[in-house]
Amino acid sequence: MEKEKREIEKIDEAILKMKDNYSKYEIYSLVIKYLTSNNLSDEDNNLLNEYFANVSKEDFINELAKHSLKVAGSSDKNISYKHVSQKFLNELIEYKIAREDIVKFLQKDNISLMFLIVAFIEQRYYSNLNMDELEKIEDGYAKNYLYYLEPTNSKKTQTSSLGKVRNLLFNKNRNDVLSSGQIKRNHVDYSLGKDLFATMDVGSVKENQEDGSLIIEHPNNRKFKLLAVADGISYNFSGERASNYVLASILKWFEELDECYFNDIESLERLLINKLKQINVELRDNKDGRGTTFTCAIVGNNKTLVSSIGDSRAYLLNNEKLKRLTKDDSYIQKLNELSNIGEEKLRFHKSADIVNKYLGMIEFDESINPQVNLLNNNEYDILLLVTDGVTRCLNDDEIEYITNRTSSQDITKKLVLSSKTSLSKMDELYYGFNEEIKGGIDNTTAVVYSKKR
Repeated sequence: MEKEKREIEKIDEAILKMKDNYSKYEIYSLVIKYLTSNNLSDEDNNLLNEYFANVSKEDFINELAKHSLKVAGSSDKNISYKHVSQKFLNELIEYKIAREDIVKFLQKDNISLMFLIVAFIEQRYYSNLNMDELEKIEDGYAKNYLYYLEPTNSKKTQTSSLGKVRNLLFNKNRNDVLSSGQIKRNHVDYSLGKDLFATMDVGSVKENQEDGSLIIEHPNNRKFKLLAVADGISYNFSGERASNYVLASILKWFEELDECYFNDIESLERLLINKLKQINVELRDNKDGRGTTFTCAIVGNNKTLVSSIGDSRAYLLNNEKLKRLTKDDSYIQKLNELSNIGEEKLRFHKSADIVNKYLGMIEFDESINPQVNLLNNNEYDILLLVTDGVTRCLNDDEIEYITNRTSSQDITKKLVLSSKTSLSKMDELYYGFNEEIKGGIDNTTAVVYSKKR
């Protein structure tokens, strides 16, 4: 045991020395060369001999194999490097970490596979994660995902084999939902492929992140997509747990759907409503007051299903015109229907944050009926879902203006930033209304599905 510990310490020391002198990408390249002995220049040979003077290549390979397999959830600690590639792929398949087409790609591309395996060991040298604390986590599912590296948005790495494989293989948003990681993030940007984007920010006032976002593709059909937002009800003191619980439940439900629904999106309506009824009962049965809004869109072959409960909204943009698809389940919306206050004034009302309906509401029974809309896919260019952190700080005209004048990958970032920095004022002061709304008054989340290229 002591001998093994000393060998690992030598490996750590060698890598840490490299870290002080080279970028991550250069270290990947050097390690690949060290392990494969391919294309080694005299300069590379000298560098590697210097850094690994006290390290046995066999020990390094075995340590890499063991650590990679540990990351993938294997209990086999005595496997040699000559087996690690196939074992690693088997783990990816078993744990449904990679889609079938990704696994086939990796089987044919040994260099990319090697890059990916080496990327896993990055956790030891670059992560702020305390490995001792990680061992205390009892939930094996969560523990597996905590090991995984997040996709990188670095332009340099995106063009590399490593970047391409990692960004294909890992959905950072999905991992954060399953590990409850969104709760801990003050700000985060997500992307999946070239058409799904999300941004979340805790805002300038609240300390807790009670919003949640979800962007996923069906494991058997990448064109079959789900996007969603949830805004935990803060006055129930369990808002962040509620929003995360709902999104994790919907994620698992969607990924287990028969892919035949991609071509029969109309039949999903009843399934979705029944699932939301089930979630509503589960939230109530927790007995801790969990509650959350929920708005989602499921994109099929020809049609899209949009559903909502609460005051998180769905919009579509078609030919540069913004159209609201959902109606707020809120106190002020009811007030407006009775007294015709006017849409622009509503967000200034002092009770603008009171939601009439949400998942987990104690007064609700199993007859809960979320709003549902069915759209033809040719009816929109962009789908946009937002929590009220956006719609309380920006009106629909401002949302339309930003969405039209921003590239698809930056729409959510721009909406969230504008919501944080905005200052809205009423023309006149009315009793029961706020004179102004400062940006960042609430957690702020935006999700986009864009068909623009």
